[in-house]
Amino acid sequence: MAATMNFRGVSVETQTLSRDKEGAGYALAAGALRLQRLFTDQLGMRPTEAAVYLTIVLAAGGSHDCEVSRRQRHGIGPISRRAVAAATGLPRETVRRIIDKLLETRLIATAGETPRHGGLVAPGADKVVAMLAAEADRLFETLAGVGAGAR
Repeated sequence: MAATMNFRGVSVETQTLSRDKEGAGYALAAGALRLQRLFTDQLGMRPTEAAVYLTIVLAAGGSHDCEVSRRQRHGIGPISRRAVAAATGLPRETVRRIIDKLLETRLIATAGETPRHGGLVAPGADKVVAMLAAEADRLFETLAGVGAGAR
């Protein structure tokens, strides 16, 4: 019996998809480029800025399989600059500069007594998450088409 992945009403048989790994790889690569363009075009972020922003979003939203959320097991909450640097693998000075820019543009905010010592949150993340969900729908439909083409 073949395993099936289901996402928002679209089903893909994993066995069928695995037969066309190259097609699935190209679909994933195209999806990654669309996501990068989404951050560049919609939010004016470069890839490293998007990585920092998404780390803050995931920490506040409690992702199930993210290193950041494993450290914050009790759900929603701010994340420190040091934890952002550790999660992204970027140098702390680079993270500091990116965070200063994101604070200036108000995409993130501090949740503490002073701007330098408070944890970081992303108050408008629901809109970004909605854009990402729309891209996830598109990617999964593409993968379903790859799986259907391999039959």
